[in-house]
This record gives sequence, C-alpha cells and structure tokens, in this order.
Amino acid sequence: MRAVCRAFFCASAASFLEFRGLTKQPVRNTSSRLTYPSMDTALLVSGLIFSAIGIGYFVYGRRQDNMAARWSGLALVLYPYLMTDVYTMVAVGISLMLLPRFVDL
Repeated sequence: MRAVCRAFFCASAASFLEFRGLTKQPVRNTSSRLTYPSMDTALLVSGLIFSAIGIGYFVYGRRQDNMAARWSGLALVLYPYLMTDVYTMVAVGISLMLLPRFVDL
C-alpha cells in the first residue's frame, strides 16, 4: 500500500511540476542560451509586492472585522503561486486590491 501511495504521489507531483513548468530541465532558447522556466525577476518581485500588500489587507480586515478585506488579503497572499505571466499577475492583483472597495460582505 505504501509503495502504491508513494508512486501515485511522485507521479502526480511530477505531472503538476511539469504542467507548471517548474521542472529543473533547462529549455533551449532561440538565442542558444539555456534558461529555466518560471524564473523571471519581474514575476518574483511583483509576487513579493502583492503578497506584502495582501498581508496588510488581511491584518486590516481582521482588526476592522471587514470580511471583504480579509478574504482579498488572503487571496493576494496565495495567488502569486499560481501565476506564470507578469501581466496577468498584475491584472489579477489590482482587481483583488480593488475588490474590497466595491464589495461589502
């Protein structure tokens, strides 16, 4: 039973990492340089910024008992792990930051 669970977990984790482009296999670029997928500096910095803003939203929502700010802050902290493009990350981040302004829970 343990071997079956281990094999299933390893296969599912490998397929997930392969789907997200997080495998350690280098990709040959057209300029014949080796690049690793998902290692963009802008992606890392914007994820850090939106996560920091999300922590502020979460703390504000918890102290003011504002559910929209609390859930928006939690989403701002967690969503950068799912993004692979900088432009979609910025668009989703800005929309999550504006959500408590227009939604009242």
